[in-house]
Amino acid sequence: MACERPIHSHDGKRGWIHTSSGTYRCPTFPFGWADPGKPRDIEAVIEAAAAEAEAEGRQNGYDEGFADGKAEGRDDGHQEGVAEGRQQMHDELTRALTSFLAELGDRVAGDPAVVRRALVRAWNRVTP
Repeated sequence: MACERPIHSHDGKRGWIHTSSGTYRCPTFPFGWADPGKPRDIEAVIEAAAAEAEAEGRQNGYDEGFADGKAEGRDDGHQEGVAEGRQQMHDELTRALTSFLAELGDRVAGDPAVVRRALVRAWNRVTP
């Protein structure tokens, strides 16, 4: 176990200060003392810390890249979906108007009210 955070020596709770007894002051442990464990080679400790920092930095980069990729994919998909929906609505409206105008045939030549009713029916057919 290790102290979660160092405590400065200028206040009453000194932290991480080596004493001749081989213990460290640590407020997160019972009675405020922690055993430092086995003595380790300082170079091994530094190498382990550097490797851990590198792995953490690499993981943070992966996480950021993954989040960016998801956001870009969502945006592209949204734009494509909107364009496709608009095209489908345009096609459906074109089909409905064409079929109603074909049904009217020659009757539309003299009566604007017939055309208006046909357009209203076509519009109501393609809109909810």
